[in-house]
Amino acid sequence: MMGLLCVADSKLGEFEEGQCPVTRTGDYSDVVVVDADGRIIPWQRVARLDRTEMDRTMREIVDRLYTYLRNMEAAELATLRKHREDETSQWSRPRENPGLKKQLEFLYKLHGSLDWYFADDGTVSYSDSPSKIADEQVALIFGTSYKLQYVDPFLFLAYELRRWTLDAARLVVAIGYGFMDEHINGILGQALRQDGRRRLLAVVAPQAADRVPDTVEFIENQLDAQPGQVHVNPCGARGFLDERLSVEELADLFPEEEDLIEELGDGSVS
Repeated sequence: MMGLLCVADSKLGEFEEGQCPVTRTGDYSDVVVVDADGRIIPWQRVARLDRTEMDRTMREIVDRLYTYLRNMEAAELATLRKHREDETSQWSRPRENPGLKKQLEFLYKLHGSLDWYFADDGTVSYSDSPSKIADEQVALIFGTSYKLQYVDPFLFLAYELRRWTLDAARLVVAIGYGFMDEHINGILGQALRQDGRRRLLAVVAPQAADRVPDTVEFIENQLDAQPGQVHVNPCGARGFLDERLSVEELADLFPEEEDLIEELGDGSVS
């Protein structure tokens, strides 16, 4: 319904009301546009919107989305949704957009790497030749008993890890982490204790199947987690990132959310 009220009802919907050119090939490769300067432009390369139209259309859609989200609980909006629900009854069920989904995956590497270094402006960069990085520029925490340090970006990354695991995360994936750092265990353990439905997947080095239960028990003890919250995948980092990191692969680990499933199941979003 949000797609109908905020996108289809915007100026974007007006663009389909014009006269559509006829194509015999089916892909519009036989259609051209001749502009005022006599230029012949293939239809497939014609800009459908100019910059002004695009800006105006996007501004209206954003304003509509903002208004919709600000008034989610309003009785008037509920009435409007009910009144127009028939218009979306034939819409396909929504699917996650892979491009946007990729942008919503947060990866935090809290201890740096051998090829990371602090640049002159204070930002962190990397070098193809770690041996050439000066000692004072190395952006790697190691050799200390307590790795939580006040220097950025590590302090910021720890903060971000805590913020997202305590707030939005339903599934936390730890890749190659040995669960031996007290401050990280504290963050992860607090997240699991805060919400018993939250899950943690530990991606570890390949190991025999009969060792996996022991690994699960070790992690549960380290994080003071409830039984069933911790899952272990012994496929290694490369195997997981190359072959197993997908919504389909992780779907069974997500806790059930009846309200979300109910909302998506009504077919009201395009």
